[in-house]
Order: sequence, then structure tokens, then C-alpha cells
Amino acid sequence: MYPRNTEMKHNLRDHHIVTLEDGEDGMIIAKCAEINVITQGKSMDDTEKNVVGAVSLMREELGKDKEFSISLRRVL
Repeated sequence: MYPRNTEMKHNLRDHHIVTLEDGEDGMIIAKCAEINVITQGKSMDDTEKNVVGAVSLMREELGKDKEFSISLRRVL
């Protein structure tokens, strides 16, 4: 679906940094400030799936290439 952060196959503009932080009720919040995306999930897998979908939709809305990579960074 998309390369992991260790596989920088795309131009840097196609790489998005996503910060993760704890939300209310055990939710995990994911934010990509670069393209103004915020989503959440109940687990890391759910959150990662949700943020990939949200980034993909936003990139489509912005008219950008469909292929991209992300780095997930946990905020304490």
C-alpha cells in the first residue's frame, strides 16, 4: 500500500511525518500538520490504517500523486 519510513522510495514531498499522541478514553490521535490531517484509532493498527486513508484522501483532494510514505512519531 505505501512504503514504510525505512524505504524512502519517493521524493521528500511525498513523505509525511505523522505525530501520535494519547487521546481520551485510550484513543490514539494521529496528526499530519503538513497537509492538515487529524484522525484517531483505538489501537496502533487502527490509527495507522486511519491516517493512511486520511492522508490518501487529502492528497487526492490536493491533486497530488497517490503514492506516498509516512513516518509515525510518538509524542510524549
